[in-house]
Amino acid sequence: MADLSAEESPRCEVCPETNNLKRCSRCQLVNYCCREHQKQDWKAHKKSCSKKSTKQQTETIDSVFPIHTIRSSQLDSHASDLFKDETFDPRPLKLQNFPKPKNYSNYNIAHFASSRLYDKGYCIIDNFYDNDMPDRIFNDIRQLESTGCFAEGKLSGGKTGGEDDKKVTEVTLRGDKIKWLNGNEQGYPAVTSLIARIDDIMYDLNKFSLGDFIIDGRSKAMVACYPGKGTGYIRHVDNPNKDGRRVTCIYYLNKDWDVKENGGLLRIFPENSKEGYVDVEPIMNRFLLFWSDRRNPHEVQPAYKTRYAVTTWYFDSNERQKVKTEQLQKDMSSLQLEELKLQTAAQSLRIEMEEKEKKRAELEMLTTCIEKKADNYVAALTDGDMERSEERRVGKECRSRWSPYH
Repeated sequence: MADLSAEESPRCEVCPETNNLKRCSRCQLVNYCCREHQKQDWKAHKKSCSKKSTKQQTETIDSVFPIHTIRSSQLDSHASDLFKDETFDPRPLKLQNFPKPKNYSNYNIAHFASSRLYDKGYCIIDNFYDNDMPDRIFNDIRQLESTGCFAEGKLSGGKTGGEDDKKVTEVTLRGDKIKWLNGNEQGYPAVTSLIARIDDIMYDLNKFSLGDFIIDGRSKAMVACYPGKGTGYIRHVDNPNKDGRRVTCIYYLNKDWDVKENGGLLRIFPENSKEGYVDVEPIMNRFLLFWSDRRNPHEVQPAYKTRYAVTTWYFDSNERQKVKTEQLQKDMSSLQLEELKLQTAAQSLRIEMEEKEKKRAELEMLTTCIEKKADNYVAALTDGDMERSEERRVGKECRSRWSPYH
């Protein structure tokens, strides 16, 4: 990655010009200073340029991204990725000062974040805002919380059979309360502004992805509140099964937070890290990014004071398309299996109906044969035979009538 010690600004894809730039109207990812340079670069750019659909453009307000939906079990129910046999990491607190970007424009933050992500797997940016926006966001969250709309973070599974015991087990593993937001809800302008800014940063991150990914959407934003009382979240991975999420973004909203007294530490266990783990205090106005996949297991250690954060997950279109393709293949396989079952059932039904038809035909043939034999027998009888048969019948009746037993 390029050296970020100097301030970076968006520039023309063809020349060093940084003023009066206009983005490609089709993909909105690259800048040009003039029409001639756009035409000059088109042969190279058209390979990666893709038009955003009308549906994507209108699906969210004040956002460059559509909201992708995946199963809630993948977003807030990490049954498969929990390290359930572990307790919180007991190693000592290890705080550090994190590098800072020289410039806090969205473009420069994206450039700085890309360097840190490729180098460390995570990026921490303090003083994300330099005005009163953190307080306004916090007030929005408190107002949202006052409506009673927060619900317990879902967690499938548990180690006990009873429902009450299961609930206790789940809270032990995960104890936050959450609320999902699109990012365009009325009445919470500061939260909307926060999500929109993170969207813009992630949009610019595509320029520094080295072709590894293309961020094309995000999840809903998850507002999480740990209500203190030792609540936390056991070590887990956000995206253990390649569901499309590439980057996790978290913004913290905790004033005067003393991690030694209040707990609530986020501990990340970066893959191949020499340090072994990285401790992140959830302090006010801190912005955090890290790879969402198995490169970054992490845990929220027990909090003893109410702890707030806003989390969003951003999707890689390539991985998401692969997920869609795999899911389509699974759905097709399921449909083919169902079709095979229906064909087998239909074949069995046809055989059963054929057997019934065969038996009906045999019965009809037997009935016809009996009737024919009866007709032939009656036709063969002479008049004398008929008279003698009638005399025998009358004689039997008389003998029966004068029987001594009557």
